[in-house]
Amino acid sequence: MTDFLFLSLCRNFKERNLDEFNKNLSSFEAHTDDLPPNEKILVSAFLARVMHGQMLDVFFEEDEKVFPLMSAAKIWSELKEKVEDESLVENMSILLIVQSVAVCLENGSNASRVFQWCEKNLDFPSGLRIKLATVVTQKDNYHSLIRSSATTAFWRPLRYSWMHFWKRIPLIIFLRLFKQTADVTDC
Repeated sequence: MTDFLFLSLCRNFKERNLDEFNKNLSSFEAHTDDLPPNEKILVSAFLARVMHGQMLDVFFEEDEKVFPLMSAAKIWSELKEKVEDESLVENMSILLIVQSVAVCLENGSNASRVFQWCEKNLDFPSGLRIKLATVVTQKDNYHSLIRSSATTAFWRPLRYSWMHFWKRIPLIIFLRLFKQTADVTDC
């Protein structure tokens, strides 16, 4: 059942179907609550934070000053060791940090606090600190750094990293999901 729920989460993420994602996330969390942390639990936690990334009133951490994308960046620092594509790792790290700040700039929230949290808690890729500090100081929503990591650009590498984890799921689980989905659509 856990595998089915995990695959459903992945599918909902790929389709960007937030309502179904939330339903499956609740079920997945209930089924994995007593299990030790594993890759599927980390991936689902990461996906949940990304799916809720634009929502500054949703919290995954005890500290309510940590918004969803900030929390996703923290989880990504654990997941990135499992990803072989170094350029994906660096691009995703940059996008998560920039998007964390961009969401706050767009919503009139405290982007400088987010920037400081990222400085303290995450590894900043080279060159990003100065550029992002300038954007935050100027409160510039239209800076090329923010525009280049806009929502569309943000989802592209996310889908790629999602595919990386998807490939690691045993084929039998995928076939089981496909059969169950086909059975439902045949009704």
